[in-house]
Amino acid sequence: MVFEWATQSPYTGGNVIFIETYRGYDIYFLDHWGLMFYAIVDPDGVELNIFHSTLSYIKNYIDSIAPEPGEPDTQITDFIIPTSLPAGTPIGELTVVTRNAGTAAGYLEVGINSDKYTVAYGSSYPTQVAPGDTFTFYLTPEIEPNMPNEDYTLTATNYEGTSYITKTILLEVAIPTILTITAPDTINEGEMLDVITRLTTQAGEPLAGMETVLTVPEIPEIILRAYTGVDGTCDFMLSLNQGTYTLRADFAGTEAYNSSRAMTTIFATSPMVATIQIAGSIATGLALFIYGTR
Repeated sequence: MVFEWATQSPYTGGNVIFIETYRGYDIYFLDHWGLMFYAIVDPDGVELNIFHSTLSYIKNYIDSIAPEPGEPDTQITDFIIPTSLPAGTPIGELTVVTRNAGTAAGYLEVGINSDKYTVAYGSSYPTQVAPGDTFTFYLTPEIEPNMPNEDYTLTATNYEGTSYITKTILLEVAIPTILTITAPDTINEGEMLDVITRLTTQAGEPLAGMETVLTVPEIPEIILRAYTGVDGTCDFMLSLNQGTYTLRADFAGTEAYNSSRAMTTIFATSPMVATIQIAGSIATGLALFIYGTR
């Protein structure tokens, strides 16, 4: 019981009457023939040695000693973003960790700014964050949601701009690739042709698991697809009628690797033409040989 002394001798029979709580201070009225005044208990439960017969005086006194009403204060403690991204890739969810550095519970607010816009905004509403407690925001940019074709600097800041963290997402440049194609220059018409492609980096490192497409522009219906093996190669089989053809191999590229292309020309001949060419060569060689023995 507070002000217990006010009910004991020589004030036996006195009453301690609670009046109200004002700005965190409890006000009591001590009622006795020898004690008729107001008294105060502070927010920590301590009886103050202040007494007065009017309530207005007591409240004015409290106003003079009570701290100003507190407010929440958003402090940015961490800002988590991707280290790097390729151009055009969705930036996705960004994390902003905050702390209430103020003296009262309340709603915390943050914004994520680029050099031109506020790309995302967040509020802890309806959660009131107590002083000293943390609140984590997970925000996805609604303006400029994709990675530009350059390094991208973002700032997580409170509303007043008094607490902020700036970080940069580096532009992730795709690695150049080299695609080669290996095939004979000439085949017989209808003969199965074995075409080998190989995909590597410029440093010669083979790239596995990448789709390569082989086409013959002169025959649009020929579209062959395969994925590179551990050595970066694909093996294609096809046959061609008599004629001259272009073999084209394409790697479309990925976020990490640039596209590349390789082309070569092949001649498919009839077996009869091939036989005549061989016979002619043999005959000429014999002729030269015979001519050389005379």
